Amino acid sequence: MLFSIATLLLAAGLATAVPFQQEERRDATGLSDSWRRKNHNWAGRGSSRAAAQCSCDIASIQMPQAPKPLPPVSEGFSLYHIAVGRGTQNYTCDLSNATAIPAAAGAVATLVNATCLTANSPILAWSLAGWAYQDKSVKVPKTIPVNDFLKISGHHFFTDLTTAYFNLDTIGEGDDTWQSNYSQGAFKKINATDAPANAIEGSVPWLKLNSKNEADADDCAFQEVYRINTVGGAAPKTCEGQEAEFQIEYAAEYWFYGKPRASSY
Repeated sequence: MLFSIATLLLAAGLATAVPFQQEERRDATGLSDSWRRKNHNWAGRGSSRAAAQCSCDIASIQMPQAPKPLPPVSEGFSLYHIAVGRGTQNYTCDLSNATAIPAAAGAVATLVNATCLTANSPILAWSLAGWAYQDKSVKVPKTIPVNDFLKISGHHFFTDLTTAYFNLDTIGEGDDTWQSNYSQGAFKKINATDAPANAIEGSVPWLKLNSKNEADADDCAFQEVYRINTVGGAAPKTCEGQEAEFQIEYAAEYWFYGKPRASSY
């Protein structure tokens, strides 16, 4: 049975009313992460109404692991943001050779804020990518229905074949009222692992990405990004029957980590 985005958003609204409880973590000072980051506003600076509804404790959120785990989060980094991406993986083909392997040509995706939903109802949140992928009413790569619990965080795209860019400083267009102010930066892949065996066939690998411009890393609020819980997006095995340029729809979760900061969004 497939669930529409509208059904998911209703479930998300209900789920946020029941916080998910886990054991508190404390640092060497004895202060808990949740105390330090209490009432963190993940709705961005653009919506005071959303800010009131989307404050949450992210200290206890645990990132899912693949059977062959990706490298751990760097020491001193903490969770900054979680988004669900819905868009396309892009490929090119040599039409003169039907047996050629499609070449990756980046990706484009809209990122939806799932931080507080994950904090309050992780089981539901970890199904978001699957639901987003299955809902064919969603227009990719730019438009995803949102409400006060799932605001658009920003956009993901490539500036060249090896540079993944995450722009989480965005303003709504037309009738959209969302606004995010979470920072932005260029990233490079440093590690990959296959999606779990229970993922749908043709799901792209899970990834860890690091900031590409280390000299400018301190200007970005996040320095490491994990792509996990991927659904779809993998290219066919050969170029037979394909066009010179083509796209494969996908969805995934993106987990952003960075150095703790005194100010919060």
